[in-house]
Amino acid sequence: MSHLYYGGLRLSAYAVIMQNSSFVVKSDVDRWGQRIAPSVSAWVKVSSKDTGGAWSMFEGVIAPRFGPPLHMHFRQEEWFQVMQGEFIFEAAGERHGMTPGMSILVPRMVPHRFQNIGSSTGKVLILAQPAGTLEEFFDGFSKLSEGELAGGDKVNELFAVHGMRLLGPPLPAG
Repeated sequence: MSHLYYGGLRLSAYAVIMQNSSFVVKSDVDRWGQRIAPSVSAWVKVSSKDTGGAWSMFEGVIAPRFGPPLHMHFRQEEWFQVMQGEFIFEAAGERHGMTPGMSILVPRMVPHRFQNIGSSTGKVLILAQPAGTLEEFFDGFSKLSEGELAGGDKVNELFAVHGMRLLGPPLPAG
């Protein structure tokens, strides 16, 4: 264990085993070389396997008027940066209009959701810390049928298995 010092405040940091070589991920593919297309899921750019579980990064290519339902994470902070498009982010009941270059940090246990309010595909970077099982969540979410997405039971179960709670619907289409 190493220690970090900030003035009189002592914080602990734990070493993690990370990949020992650099890698490049092209703009139109995920970490594993799969092509990225607009979807209801996010694409891995840096895997938890690359960081020893410390963090992971995703690229969300978000269709117009789409966004996730209101939810919260029990064990992870999420940081979002808008790369392309116009979004509304809601965190702890406050709504924020966001455009390219803007970012928002959503602490664990804070209810949040967002929506691409533009008329074209939007893009966000999502950093999760610690990584947890968010990669597996996004993979499972992308495999749900329309009926399962509408029905709720499978969605609730998927959120719960991955340390999240579904709290409400997506933002209403604007």
